[in-house]
Amino acid sequence: MTGGLRVDHLVTSGTFSLDGDTFDTLFEGGPGATGRSFSSFPTIVDSIRDRLLTLPPETLVHTGHGGDASIGAEAPHLQEWLTRGH
Repeated sequence: MTGGLRVDHLVTSGTFSLDGDTFDTLFEGGPGATGRSFSSFPTIVDSIRDRLLTLPPETLVHTGHGGDASIGAEAPHLQEWLTRGH
């Protein structure tokens, strides 16, 4: 904690938390960058399931592009992402 701002680094496939908000990996509507040659859908989904969806539902997700989301809004869709495979 520095000056009232909490910075957490979560060891995931590119996500970190700043004062309870997360960035990248999880986007509004599902996982990010899963179709690229340098990415791994299973790794990204494991990170989301094991590291992000364990955060409080009110945790905000800010991405570098697109809309913001929350853990609580995205968590119910995990099985949909697994079924579609991306």
